[in-house]
Amino acid sequence: MIEIKDLTLRFGSLEVFKGLNLEIEKGEHLGVCGRNGRGKTSLLYLLKGIIPNLFSAEILGKVQVMGRSPGDGIIGQVGIMIDEFEEQVTGSTVEYEIAFPLENLRLPRDEIRKRIDYWLSFFGLDRKKDQDPWTLSGGELQRLVLATVLATGAEIILLDEPTSNLDFEGRRELRDLLNELNKTAIVADHDPMVLCSFDRVLHLGPEPEIVTQAEFKAGLEDLRPLSGPGSFPEYRPSREAIIQVRDLKKLKGSFQLTVDELKIGNGELVAIAGRNGAGKTTLARLLAGIDRPDQGKVEVRGSEVGSYSGRDRARIVSYLYQNPDHQLFASRVIDEVLFGVKNLGLDEGFAKIGLETVGLSEKKDLDPFLLPKGDRQLVALASTLALRPEIIIFDEPTTGLDYPGIIRIMGLIKLLNDRGHTIIIITHALWIIEHYIPRVIWMESGRIVDDLSTREFMKRYA
Repeated sequence: MIEIKDLTLRFGSLEVFKGLNLEIEKGEHLGVCGRNGRGKTSLLYLLKGIIPNLFSAEILGKVQVMGRSPGDGIIGQVGIMIDEFEEQVTGSTVEYEIAFPLENLRLPRDEIRKRIDYWLSFFGLDRKKDQDPWTLSGGELQRLVLATVLATGAEIILLDEPTSNLDFEGRRELRDLLNELNKTAIVADHDPMVLCSFDRVLHLGPEPEIVTQAEFKAGLEDLRPLSGPGSFPEYRPSREAIIQVRDLKKLKGSFQLTVDELKIGNGELVAIAGRNGAGKTTLARLLAGIDRPDQGKVEVRGSEVGSYSGRDRARIVSYLYQNPDHQLFASRVIDEVLFGVKNLGLDEGFAKIGLETVGLSEKKDLDPFLLPKGDRQLVALASTLALRPEIIIFDEPTTGLDYPGIIRIMGLIKLLNDRGHTIIIITHALWIIEHYIPRVIWMESGRIVDDLSTREFMKRYA
């Protein structure tokens, strides 16, 4: 179904990969992994025809998809979800987002209705079909894009980081779904638990390598980080509460967040976890003072977070967005980091220290939007560190990062906590919770249902 022979791909002087040989049979599921920048996305774009039809590149060798050159009359037979999946969303409602490509395929009205209903139900979005897609959580939005791709009935499914924003159950459901579908699937992902479910895994490095499922599973032992099995970070509750929440309510469309009471101690490292749409980001934005509650109080350092001026709040609590592109705007890394420093009248040397802490000093004159996503996240973090806030809230900081990138940013988060910063991190990655986080707040349907040490959390939810 897909044949690649002696493929070399270059963008100008940048050689993405060289000498790639690969044959994929109908119905096969291939995982693709490798360091950021090794060509995972480029390979998917090439198979879809996005390269070279939209992005020019030098292509040497042979690439055929269903017996044709990519993009040559097979557009409807190849579906893709890109890693920046938000860029694929165009519909005014959840329902119409799925309907749009089906209408372009000129399917009968009854068939369109049938497919919309099926995939909305499958991904748990049927009750939100009339909502604006941008009112969904990040995980729900990713589910919607997945539903849109799968609803087309394409014979070949290309998925780039499809689990990056999905919760534990969502990742399992996707693995089960791909196993049930009689489709050819090529999935680029960093999650080894996702990759080990595929027939084969292609590792893109200096020399591309293809391994069987059994060989890949055998190599997972090398990926075990830090402590051994059964060893958890010790939870030591702080006596001094830096954040206190009481009788909190926030209504967003048909969703309501309700938190009766929550205390986070000074210097703690806490994870907020739960299913997609449980209210994790909604709660985090309220804790940071970005949004205001409809009822109740969020107190930081004994005062309501909304009572602080913007300048004072920036020195106390900072929020790093799930997508770093939502908070970057400058044309140079150093200007991005200096922006807050100058506005708050701080020592400009703080910007230098922020860049040094995240290891980006040598990239200070580069355009942040030309950097890999992992580096863009570090730019956002450097901008925050330069302000020296007491509390830092991270919303899915490891999304889209390769394994070394995850270890790097989690090491920085641990270092910041060791230096006295209070850290709150939203994550779906169980192994990150297991190895780094002492305390876990578990949310369901807009409520906190458990507040546990990691040891107890893993016993109950892992």
